[in-house]
Amino acid sequence: MCALLSACDSNFVPDRQHPRRAVESPHSLSSANSEVMGGPAGAVSLMSIELPNNKDESPVVHTIADRVSVPTTSRPAASQPATQPATQPEPPPVKDELKIVAQQRPADQFRLTRDNEANADLWVLCPSGIGTVTLQRTADWPPLIRVHLRYDLTREFSRLEGFTASEVTPAGAKIPLKTTANKETAQAQIAIPGFARSPRIQIEWIDAYR
Repeated sequence: MCALLSACDSNFVPDRQHPRRAVESPHSLSSANSEVMGGPAGAVSLMSIELPNNKDESPVVHTIADRVSVPTTSRPAASQPATQPATQPEPPPVKDELKIVAQQRPADQFRLTRDNEANADLWVLCPSGIGTVTLQRTADWPPLIRVHLRYDLTREFSRLEGFTASEVTPAGAKIPLKTTANKETAQAQIAIPGFARSPRIQIEWIDAYR
């Protein structure tokens, strides 16, 4: 180490304005570095020495390793496969929707509701006590249609005299359906067979005390 320091001391001169900093001799840069690096003069020196202020302190040696920072290479993260969105199942189509497409008297009012067993209830307000309404399916017919007949919200039919229901074919023909009517409560039921294919059903009623 002493021999190395002696050799290096000949290549460095002290900085008189900053005694703790060593100034590299331009001559040593042009000779030693050209020989070591194999390149032109002016390359970065391999070693420098910081001289102490007094004799009790030791000189500090700086090498090129102190100046060069080796970048830390990190392993690239493993590519993650793209997450495919889960396919959402399409909702099942509605199979038992009904709508009113025709009525005999404009003053009559109708409302359709459904129960938990896919049956339909037709609520009728008929001030005259006599009328006709035509229902049309958009998918399948419900197995049962219940009809509730009233004059208005406060008064039921007094005595149901007649009640009929029929399938209406595209050609206009009528196919009677099985019905059950309660004359005292003015309620009726229409049983629709599973083989019913007509797109429309016509319902007719008349009250004895209209």
